[in-house]
Amino acid sequence: MLSRVIAKNIGDVFFETQCRSVWQRQFSSQGELFQQQLVAYWTTTVDACGSNPKALWSKLRSLLQPQSDGDTELSADDFALYFAAKIDRIHALTVSSPSLVINDRSVNQPLSDLAPVMTKW
Repeated sequence: MLSRVIAKNIGDVFFETQCRSVWQRQFSSQGELFQQQLVAYWTTTVDACGSNPKALWSKLRSLLQPQSDGDTELSADDFALYFAAKIDRIHALTVSSPSLVINDRSVNQPLSDLAPVMTKW
């Protein structure tokens, strides 16, 4: 199992190599598990169809003709209403929160002193 470890010294090559190795083993194990689950699912699904070609094709159709990502029953107005409502809910939950305090700090070159840059299109 991959555990979280915090590096005391970011330059510690041994630590970075060890973490990378643990992550790679975990990632590989997860990939193998997903592959086993995929094979088991489709083996069971095909076996369940028995000798019924209609049932088999109904299962395989999803692989051969996947739905396009562009198909949605929601309109642009539906999305706009959803996000407007979401913003209203967030505002209602945070309206009584204390105001954010931003402390000014001294910098060598304030943004107002920087010259604007134009790019050519």
